[in-house]
Amino acid sequence: MSIKLPSLELSSTLNRPFNQSSNGYREIQISAEGFYDAETGNLCMVGCRELRSENKAPVSHSMDCEILVDIHFPPLNSDRKGSKIKGSIKSMRETTDHLYFEPMYFSGRAHYRRWAVESIWRMDFEVVMSVISNTFATVFVVLQIFHVRKHPGVCPFVSLLMLVILASGHLIPLVLNLETMSFKIVKDLFGLEVEHDVLMKRKRPCGLLRSGGLYACFPVYIAGAVIAFFVKWRKNLARTGSHSSYYIEQIILGGSRAYAGLILDAFLFPQILFNMFQNSKEQALSRFFYIGITLVRLEPHGYDLYRAHNYVDVDDSYINADPAADYYSTAWNIIIPVSGLFFAAIIHLQQRFGGGCFLPKRFQESVIYEDLPVASEEQLPLKSST
Repeated sequence: MSIKLPSLELSSTLNRPFNQSSNGYREIQISAEGFYDAETGNLCMVGCRELRSENKAPVSHSMDCEILVDIHFPPLNSDRKGSKIKGSIKSMRETTDHLYFEPMYFSGRAHYRRWAVESIWRMDFEVVMSVISNTFATVFVVLQIFHVRKHPGVCPFVSLLMLVILASGHLIPLVLNLETMSFKIVKDLFGLEVEHDVLMKRKRPCGLLRSGGLYACFPVYIAGAVIAFFVKWRKNLARTGSHSSYYIEQIILGGSRAYAGLILDAFLFPQILFNMFQNSKEQALSRFFYIGITLVRLEPHGYDLYRAHNYVDVDDSYINADPAADYYSTAWNIIIPVSGLFFAAIIHLQQRFGGGCFLPKRFQESVIYEDLPVASEEQLPLKSST
């Protein structure tokens, strides 16, 4: 067994004469033999480590054979829940002995052949699922385009923020900093360039409605981000007990990607607020679009529940339902689908009964903005002089 550890992580007792690698890491080599119990998966060995001085010259009593290596493998007939390996390396010497060292603990994953084959099949299946999901998402977007082409009057009632979220959620993983480009693509794709005189004929000014939706969405997104990052930070602190810059960077990068996936799951939220400010019954979104995209976004969470109980994570390679790209756990896999279906139901009710149909009646009344006709000179009263 060859173990390489940074010198800072070694205790003073373990930092006795032994080999030092050229990259600054301390290397411990242990030769061990013992017995393996196939029924329990326990491997118990007695080992020896070679002691050398800093100039690699052997020292007196150059072998320390008072080392106990205890490793717990999952049994050969176990299920995926026992796929983890846990072990320890301990010194059997008295604590007062100069060769005594503090116990070292390690963990890993078992790579049994049957599980490896199963993992490869799982990744192939996830590739197929990912292709099917992206294909259906494209089809539903095309159906929304046809819906807008057929009913051009609904263009001003589509939330631009919702479209930007959908576009960015698919483009950002491929190319960074595409916010401006995706905004332009969405505008051209859905034909949202509306002339000023058309907007003024609507019941409410477009700028007021769009600004109100943005002001309502962003505080929710910011508050959600603070809560999500705080929970992730506390979870990481409880697991590692570290405040190092490396862990902070991992929390920021990983948390940002996961939170972006969460926002994409709730892509209908801006449209719901937009409909509330308009209080309109316009069929802005096609049923195939908002129901279909919702189901596409919920599929990875349903699959993750299935995967957690039926597949072995051998190499942590994920193509579909990547834990780094969204929030995946038993709780999240229930909360997110229920929320997604709830948002889709709200959109259906809003497009049938009005944007504020679920609000109290006094909040449903809206101010009507109408352009007053300008009187012509012929209609003005004649002035008389005396």
